[in-house]
Amino acid sequence: MAAKTDSSTRIFAHRILLKHVESMIGEVEGVRTAADIESIHRMRVASRRLRNALDLFGDIIPQKRLQRWKKSVKIITKSLGAARDLDVQIEVVSAFIQQTEPRNAAGVRRLRNRLLQKRQELQQNVQQTMSQAMADGQLLDMREHLSLPPAPAMEGMDPAAMLESAVLPEDINQVSQLLYYRAVNSIFKRLDSFLAYEIAMYDPANITELHAMRIQAKWLRYAIETFSPLYPDELKKPLNAARDTQEFLGQIHDCDVWAGYLPGFIKREYKLTKKYYGTDAPFNFLKPGLEAFALDRAEARNKLYQDFLAQWAAWQKDGIWDKLRLSLTEPLAAPPSQQEPQVTGD
Repeated sequence: MAAKTDSSTRIFAHRILLKHVESMIGEVEGVRTAADIESIHRMRVASRRLRNALDLFGDIIPQKRLQRWKKSVKIITKSLGAARDLDVQIEVVSAFIQQTEPRNAAGVRRLRNRLLQKRQELQQNVQQTMSQAMADGQLLDMREHLSLPPAPAMEGMDPAAMLESAVLPEDINQVSQLLYYRAVNSIFKRLDSFLAYEIAMYDPANITELHAMRIQAKWLRYAIETFSPLYPDELKKPLNAARDTQEFLGQIHDCDVWAGYLPGFIKREYKLTKKYYGTDAPFNFLKPGLEAFALDRAEARNKLYQDFLAQWAAWQKDGIWDKLRLSLTEPLAAPPSQQEPQVTGD
């Protein structure tokens, strides 16, 4: 059975989707040239936001077209992931080099050089992905399709005028009940999935669960961001809490990745050094720095985790997630407008 929708929902959805598509297209050249490492970050985030919006509003898009779009965007997100992760790791190592003792410099510089080599190797794949993304035409197809009037009732309207007439925060009285229902259902579902990890969160050894909670925080954040213009306060407090949770748990996960990666890296560098020099003596110049960096990441992980628990306790005391539910449902409790929305679908 098709989901119920109306022109208010369709206009809103087209505007949200088109914004993310334009953001991705705008970063293609920057990602291809690698002139600014933030281009990859911005495009990766835009691709995630687009995937989120396609999930939230997929029922208003022809299904064959929707599946093509999803497949294309997912490929981009995945291909940029490894490059972005390396960029972040290189930044962390570089920052450590700036503040560590001189005797540690050789080891962490070796680590950074290895990461830079891997990042350079990945750039060719990144360039191929960008070329493929433009060649397969899906991003351009999204732009063209989403720039058109989203409902038959709007045929003949200038596309630019239609987009400008889309729901804005100041147009709060024009938002249909169906669009509010969609916001409530979407965010409630994401919130429930997110809070399901709360119990596991209190054990710092639950690495897998903390990582899963970060992913759920990300999708909750994107859902809140999507529908926030419908509400007078733009849901700022819960949006900031979801974003901060994602940030806390993301940095904790990064530390866990280092904890899993560094022991193997140290062993490999020991073997390579011994093979190259015929003795393991030169490795003594690398070992202190690598061990110091591993300790630094372990200490950072512990502090991040404790800070996160303290912040979570403050959010819970404030009842932030219960208040989010109330804020979302408040418009549905208000008297309906005199003009009922035109519903399409079963």
